[in-house]
Amino acid sequence: MNQFMVTFGQRFRYDEHATFPAAHPDGWVTIEAENVDDARELAFEHLDAEWAFLYTADDFNAALYPLGELDRITAVTA
Repeated sequence: MNQFMVTFGQRFRYDEHATFPAAHPDGWVTIEAENVDDARELAFEHLDAEWAFLYTADDFNAALYPLGELDRITAVTA
């Protein structure tokens, strides 16, 4: 499994996310999936279209998100 990080837009600094109340622009959700397409599918499944960016672990800078990991989603494998 590969790790991908989903971040949230600034609107969630003040507004509550419809399906993930912990959403905040200073944190991220880690998605464990086989590939970026599967990770994107899981992001839409769990977070609707209310997220900003999907990063690979190599392209992600955790220092920019002081709240850290808000949650973790793992793909179900057969």
